[in-house]
This record gives sequence, structure tokens and C-alpha cells, in this order.
Amino acid sequence: MRYLVVGTFGISLGIAAHAATPAATALPIAQGIWIASTDKCGTAYSGMVYDGRRWGQVYYYGEGGSLGPVAEFETVVGSSAVKGGFTNMKLTNAGGAGYFHVKSLGGDRMILRTGAPGRNSIDVWDETLVRCNFTSLSPRMQAAVRKFAPTVAVGAPAVQTAQTPPAVATSPAAAWKVTPIKGGSLAIYGGKGLVRSLTVTCAPDGGGEIFIETNARARSSRMTVVFRSDDGGQPALALDYFAKQDIWAGKLSSVVGGSLMYGNAITVDMGALGKDRISLAGSGTAIRTAMNQCLFEPATATPALAPLGISPGYYAPEGELCGDANGLFYYDGRRYGMIYDSAAGGVGPIGRPRKVGKQWQLSDGSRVEPRGPGKISWSYEESAPYRLCPTASIPMGKRVR
Repeated sequence: MRYLVVGTFGISLGIAAHAATPAATALPIAQGIWIASTDKCGTAYSGMVYDGRRWGQVYYYGEGGSLGPVAEFETVVGSSAVKGGFTNMKLTNAGGAGYFHVKSLGGDRMILRTGAPGRNSIDVWDETLVRCNFTSLSPRMQAAVRKFAPTVAVGAPAVQTAQTPPAVATSPAAAWKVTPIKGGSLAIYGGKGLVRSLTVTCAPDGGGEIFIETNARARSSRMTVVFRSDDGGQPALALDYFAKQDIWAGKLSSVVGGSLMYGNAITVDMGALGKDRISLAGSGTAIRTAMNQCLFEPATATPALAPLGISPGYYAPEGELCGDANGLFYYDGRRYGMIYDSAAGGVGPIGRPRKVGKQWQLSDGSRVEPRGPGKISWSYEESAPYRLCPTASIPMGKRVR
């Protein structure tokens, strides 16, 4: 069984090789590094980049931007005016899901409008971005921009001799791409078979969602989709059909998310609609990035309670979604327990834990170590990091009464 296990890994996704340099595509915005207007140039660790030919994102990921840097770019192959004074960017490998519109506000300000598939409509986000001078970025962000988008690194120290042309970062073609949206990202597979696009992202409740667009007409309003991996795994999800958007949607489980992250390809079996063998090239990077908010953003930690000195609530293993974690650690100051299929019988009195170094040993032999606001390590034969979950993301059957 595989889960959305998050760790340190090397990435060079989405930097296209330039065998032939395409002509610049005019957009009503200046070339450079653009960040959210709520961020500051000196501390931002994520930025959108337009270099005259490509549009994409350069960023650090993980908790507090501790990992990376990585980048995803698409070539802007066309543009057209749309209503409201916006300009639509036509990008390569868009996967058929959503759109990007830009609108200049004059000077170094713009609006980025993103359209992405939702359960009941195409969800639309408007975000105001501001352009940063390269030299105003933090040193680590300057290094990332210099690596992935050297033409906009104005004022960067020369790293090539006059006799050596600047290198262009390249990577193998990936079937999966990352599309930034307000407050998160989408991991999108674009195909030409039965599955036209498959999108994975975070849900508002801290869980995950999956959307599938097909090249076949729906025959029902609900189906069970089986994801058959080469290692014999066959996890399934029940998805609902939303006719207005012509899209299948449902909750993403940790085991399906994990199956989509590993291996070379997976078979998506959609019953009466047929089957499709889809590539997993780049899926691990894309899904980890899209699930970043779900997996790294813990619930707001409330004041710690004695005797363990941790916030009360439900803790899930890092790398698993709160809504279907393999096991949850529960604590309320008086009771504790590991919850698996049901809260019934899994929770008992905290008693008098014994301090062993930095850990608290509990009556069942397990140990808990506080690791900061909303974080613990739980040990029983093996140790694993856990983080606090929003109560709203925990299924009713697993909630303690």
C-alpha cells in the first residue's frame, strides 16, 4: 500500500529544451518575476515568471519553502483579447483544463485570472501580482531565477565566460504538469486517449480532490474508477459526473494518490467507458507540489494541554491526507488513542505518562514527543512524524465523542 509520502527528492520538471527558439509572444505585461501583492520581494519563495516566450513558476516547496528550487514553464504559443480587458495566454501542454488570463494594471501591477475545473462550475480566481526587481529578491530566490530563467535575472553576476554561451536547463518531457492557482496548485495529466485530463488538487477541507475529463460520453452519474498499477495494486474511487462541466469528480484517497505517484504508467479503468493506460512521467513531482498545502499546512494549533504538552485534536502521519489517514493519534488532555476504522474503543484515559528524555511513554507502550506547534512524533516499534489535522477533515465515524 502506498501513500503520499513526502521527502527530499531531486526535480527538474517542466524546463523545455529549446532546439528551436520560438518567436516572442506579446502580452500586456512586462517581462520579469511577479509575486502575490500580499508577499514581499525580499522574503517571497515563489514567483511567476514571464520571459517573453515562456510563462511559468519558479519556487521552493515544502514547509516554509524548505525544499527546492524547482520550476515549471510552458511556451506561450499565442494570445487573444477576452472580455474585461484581459488577454488569454495559449500555452503548450495545457491539458484541456482551465485557462490563464492576464490584465495589466499599469506599471508593475497585474491581475492573473485562473480558471480551473470544479465540482459545479469552472472555478475562477483573480490574484493581484506585483513585479519585483531581480536584485530585491532574497539570495536563494535570485539563485533559483538565475538557474531557471536567466534572461530575466537582470543585474545577476555573470556565471558564464564570454566564450561560453549560457546553458539552458533541460529535462525529459513529462506527461504531468503543475498549474498554479490562488492558494495552491493543480497537478494535471494531459492525454489523447480515453482520459483527456486528470487533475489532482487540495480540497478546502484539507483533503484531496480528483477530476477526470474523458473523450467518451458519460453513461451514468456515478461510477467506480479502478487504478491498476504494475505492482498489483488496484485502489478504487467512486466519482460523480457533473454534466455542466463534462467532468468526473470525487475525493482523492491517500492510496490512489500514492499509486499515481510511482511507476512508469498506470491503467485507469472506467468501467463501461473503457480503459486507458496513462503515463506517470513527472507525476510524483506534480502531485507532491499540488498536495503541498494539504500535507504541509497543519491546523491552527490551540494552546498545549498537560500532561503531554501538545495541542488537543487529531494527528495524521505526515504524507497522508487527514480524511483517510491509515491511523490517527487523538488527544484531549484526558484521553488518548490511535484511531483506525472507528473511534469506538480506540480511546482511553491518559493516566500518568512517564517522561523518557524528550518523549512521553504511555500505558500501551507507545511514545509521544512534542515537535513544535501542531506537530508530534508517535512511536511504537517505529517512529513517524504526525501533524495536527482540522477537525472538519476527519470523518464522522472517526471522531471522538
